[in-house]
Amino acid sequence: MNTRKNRAGSLVIGLAATGFAAIGLAAPAAAAEPPQQAVAHADLDGDGTPETVTLTMIGDGTQQLTADVGGRQIQATMPGDDFAGAQPIRVTDLNADGRAELVITKSVGANTLTFDAWDYDGEFRRLGTPDGQPLDLYEGGGVAARVGYTCEATPAGRALVTLGSEADDVGADPLTYTGARTAYTLQDGVLTPAATVPFTSVAPTDPLVSTDPAACA
Repeated sequence: MNTRKNRAGSLVIGLAATGFAAIGLAAPAAAAEPPQQAVAHADLDGDGTPETVTLTMIGDGTQQLTADVGGRQIQATMPGDDFAGAQPIRVTDLNADGRAELVITKSVGANTLTFDAWDYDGEFRRLGTPDGQPLDLYEGGGVAARVGYTCEATPAGRALVTLGSEADDVGADPLTYTGARTAYTLQDGVLTPAATVPFTSVAPTDPLVSTDPAACA
């Protein structure tokens, strides 16, 4: 018997077994931590110089928006999604007046994002409707709905346009959607409804159920 050869073979088998055991016992990779901060640059006061804006998760479903404007720090707290973390700040100009508005993600659902919109008027101010209620924006909806926002040129200037629609029958082929698009004009932190366009049973490819948030930049 070739003892050296047998020992070598045993060593190879032993190392292989040890390697497989190590692989089997390896700890799974840790899940990535949600982002705790997002940073953007936005001209909040319309002076032509962008301010640095920071969004920070502070826990318990709350996040804080911070900026330095004219050497003075301003802050506002708002709802946030602890599980998703601080999402990118969307810098917009909803009425094309040269003063930026900020669209902030407050909830990340399975199919839909929910946002707040804020501007600067000496302090951060959440945009709302004439009745004093905040206006939430949405994006997504999945198969059962089409929701979103965009901006469009109108005779009165740029308008924020929201889309809300639901599938007539999620099991139908082809799918169709029924809902409405509403245009809002922004002035002094108030989003006033200017026009509503209802639609019925339109195809998923119809422009009426299409939105482009980048059009608000």
